[in-house]
Amino acid sequence: MSTRTNPAYKAIVYRRTIVHNVIISLKRDYLGVDSDPEKKMICEEVFAADSEIPTEEILQYVEELEREHHGLTLEMNKFEFTKRSENDSKFQQAQKKGNQIRR
Repeated sequence: MSTRTNPAYKAIVYRRTIVHNVIISLKRDYLGVDSDPEKKMICEEVFAADSEIPTEEILQYVEELEREHHGLTLEMNKFEFTKRSENDSKFQQAQKKGNQIRR
């Protein structure tokens, strides 16, 4: 499968999208941004009395993810997209026609 997206750019935007969705899920499910949290996060590696992860811990992690998200946005902004000139488009069309004939 061929791709037209720069592989380095694609890796950054994929990661940024994943980070963004994790932030949204954590806020909605465990921090209750618009209402009470739907879920409680449980750690099974500690005693039951200490197993519920405090909101502050989750919030701290969300803030780290938000910093990562911002950094990925800055990385995205380093890429430049330019509009093709008419000559480039005509050349590509001619090249495609030539490839079709060769097949």
